Amino acid sequence: MNNLEKHFRKIYDKNNGNKNRKHYITDNELRDLMSQIDLPSLMTKLGIKFLPEERNGDYCGYCPDHVMRKGKESDKPKWYISISTGKTFCHTEGHASNIVEIAKNLLGLNTQREALDKILEGKELRRVSSLERRVTNIEEAENKKKKRENKKISLEKSLKQMEPFFKRCYRPRELFEYFEKDDIRVETIEKFGIFFCDSGYYENRVILPFLNGKKENCGFVAIDILGIDKWVEHQSIRYKGIYGGTINDEFLEKCYKKYRKALYSPGFESDRHLYGFYEGEFNTNSDYVLLVEGERDCLKMAQEGIPCLSIHGTYLGVLKATAIKMLNVPVVLGFDMDEAGRNAVKKIGQMLIDYPYDIMNVYYVDFPNGKDPKKFNREEMEKILYNKKLINNVN
Repeated sequence: MNNLEKHFRKIYDKNNGNKNRKHYITDNELRDLMSQIDLPSLMTKLGIKFLPEERNGDYCGYCPDHVMRKGKESDKPKWYISISTGKTFCHTEGHASNIVEIAKNLLGLNTQREALDKILEGKELRRVSSLERRVTNIEEAENKKKKRENKKISLEKSLKQMEPFFKRCYRPRELFEYFEKDDIRVETIEKFGIFFCDSGYYENRVILPFLNGKKENCGFVAIDILGIDKWVEHQSIRYKGIYGGTINDEFLEKCYKKYRKALYSPGFESDRHLYGFYEGEFNTNSDYVLLVEGERDCLKMAQEGIPCLSIHGTYLGVLKATAIKMLNVPVVLGFDMDEAGRNAVKKIGQMLIDYPYDIMNVYYVDFPNGKDPKKFNREEMEKILYNKKLINNVN
């Protein structure tokens, strides 16, 4: 297992997860806190063991979350905290966090907001014992374990149901017509193992398989090619044929609400996967990597010889921005320049700059006329990439 795959599994930035945002502090609040406090003094109050000298704007020490996460004290000073941002990174287990989240754990509090208030009060901080912290987290750990097991069962079930289709690898005219509008060629479709599903739950959907490091199927996304109106009509006919039910306005309304253009296989953690790395034999010796939003953008860029990987929507890209650091090449953000895309450039750009505290160039590009990356050929993309803009400070 290489470093990239390890980080796909291990690194998850809790501050950007699907949580109740009022309990979590923002990056700006974290920076304001760091400008107000004396970091060594705070770490001493919290009982964090660290080396007295700073290294390139960081303090190095022993991971304070090790007892809670591993059940024992850290014996190696491989934990770093940034003086300017307050963000932390443990190289022993590849875990990213921040000083407020750590204070929350050490003080036995429920939310980051409570921990921030305690720190700003400047009073004596009572650190709870390791035993108390472990007892507090037993139930949470058990719930997470159950969720992981349920996800694994769901994924195994969905992959087993789709196995006959994977083996058959059916590629009719409709499949090629779907990609033809983006000038994605037959050889690219075959290289990435894309096929068409003509029956069952994913009927009339294009199937894009995802692979792991062993080149095994680890999930898929099923993309509808009918469009919402034809899909609802198809569901109505199917429902009437199977159940003999009555098609009324209420049923149609439910169908419209249920519609999803892309369906990911149940249990598949798409937020920890970069499409194109294993599927398209990504060249790890590239001088840069273009990061795009969708799989079709990635397919077109790979076809044009542009080193490219895809996230699955701009929100999910925030969750795995840290993993992209493991590529150790400059990253060019090639998102659609709508509101969601511009917000993603800010969030992901800042995360790439901050984690894990080594200097790395991060760029972004504006596509002419608001077009998607898949609308450009190699020559046009090279001109666009030549005019890429460096992200020094994302406001």
